[in-house]
Amino acid sequence: MAPERYDPMVEALRAGSPDAFTKVYNLYYQKFHVIANYRLGDKVAAHDVVHDVFTALWEIKERLSDNLSLEAYLLTSVNNRCIDVIRKNILLEEFIDRQSKVAKLLTQGDPAILKDIAEQVLKAIDELPPAERRAFKMFYDGLSIKEISDITGSSLQTIKNHLCAARKKLRLKLLFLRNT
Repeated sequence: MAPERYDPMVEALRAGSPDAFTKVYNLYYQKFHVIANYRLGDKVAAHDVVHDVFTALWEIKERLSDNLSLEAYLLTSVNNRCIDVIRKNILLEEFIDRQSKVAKLLTQGDPAILKDIAEQVLKAIDELPPAERRAFKMFYDGLSIKEISDITGSSLQTIKNHLCAARKKLRLKLLFLRNT
């Protein structure tokens, strides 16, 4: 059995102490910013990730466990947020690539074919189940998974599942766009 840990800083955070939060922030910000910057290669994105982690820490302070390793918790949170940013960037790059192909079609293609393609894309999106369609549209309107979760009241994992399912279904229905 693992020995019980007691961290007075966790207790002070749970009690809502702004001084404890400031101490934790000052103690760990630089370290986690360096880690996030290494993972993302972007100082501004790294700052945003670390800031979001500390904001989330403050929001859940009352639910922190007595035997929590604060440093391990923050490190895991930073790593997970970096992964989310990387995934979103990859999806955004794929989306932009597809949009550029569509834009090329729009400027060089036959208007009748283009109208048909646009109708098929919109129809494919409209045929998604309502929860998947809503999550998909919100995500591609620029909302984060967390923001979608907050708006819809669904868990983060549920939103991720909806997005994954929607992309798979659209990919299958719209394979023809890859060949243009």
